[in-house]
Amino acid sequence: MSYTIKAEPTKEYFQRITKLMDIQEQTFGLKRSLASDVMSGTNPNGYVKVCGSWLKRMWGVTGGASKGISDVTTIFDSCGAYDFKNSNPVSKGSKYDDWKDALTFLEWYGIPHMDNFGIIVIDNENPSKYI
Repeated sequence: MSYTIKAEPTKEYFQRITKLMDIQEQTFGLKRSLASDVMSGTNPNGYVKVCGSWLKRMWGVTGGASKGISDVTTIFDSCGAYDFKNSNPVSKGSKYDDWKDALTFLEWYGIPHMDNFGIIVIDNENPSKYI
């Protein structure tokens, strides 16, 4: 399950997104900075929240290892892909810099019809973190 956080850039918006990014880093080891995104013009349309439990399954993380999505995976190494943006073949996903963790992979892959949105991984197994 995922949904979008999109709002006018108010103080409350920046505080909420910053808090979500802090929880994402503490829980999953995925570091991101809203200030860096704003300065670089990254994700100008907002962010989509993605459930961590789904992302762990997609990334091949087994057991309860929360931080496994911040690691490189080898699950795509036998598939091969092509990076149309940079005109590069991707023969081994685990060696491809744009796939250094699950977050960079999802943002590289993109969300259909949601260009210029970033992703924030939510710990849906521990919702009390967001109260």
